[in-house]
Amino acid sequence: EVLLLGDPVDSFWVTTAVGFEGKPFRSITQGQPDISAIPLLEENAKEEREETANAEMAEVAARLKSLLEGAVSDVRISTRLVDSPACLVAQEGGPDRAMNRILSRQSRLGAGAPPVLEINPAHRLALALKERVSAADEKTRAEFEDLGWLLLDEARILDGELPGDPAKFSERINRLVLGASS
Repeated sequence: EVLLLGDPVDSFWVTTAVGFEGKPFRSITQGQPDISAIPLLEENAKEEREETANAEMAEVAARLKSLLEGAVSDVRISTRLVDSPACLVAQEGGPDRAMNRILSRQSRLGAGAPPVLEINPAHRLALALKERVSAADEKTRAEFEDLGWLLLDEARILDGELPGDPAKFSERINRLVLGASS
């Protein structure tokens, strides 16, 4: 069963509550929850995602972790994403993303721990990164870096935040649009 809690204060009481009807509360935005018991709409979708998460995607994750160092604590291949290219989750054992935002606004946690970026290995953006991960030429390497930062900024936007550097975000979007139109 799933309980949707959208109010920011929910992060506080859920951490202190024992659970409901013998079922513990667990935040989907924290760590790596086991969602394998949740049936998918299409059973083939799970198999397709697992096939796509191969050694090349592990190389993409490693390169992204190096590229985004300081902005994220880790980059992982996601098993929870279907349509979105990426999401941000809290580190295992720390406060979840909503709690982290509340505490940082109250200046009790500073900037907080950097989130974990999870990428969807079946998404077209992740596949575009995979095509560029081993490139030797400078142009393709620059495209990989732009796509990597755009992936993080898109995950931030989907999480209700602003891009880390709005000016650079705008530059990257402009390069992407101009590159696609030429």
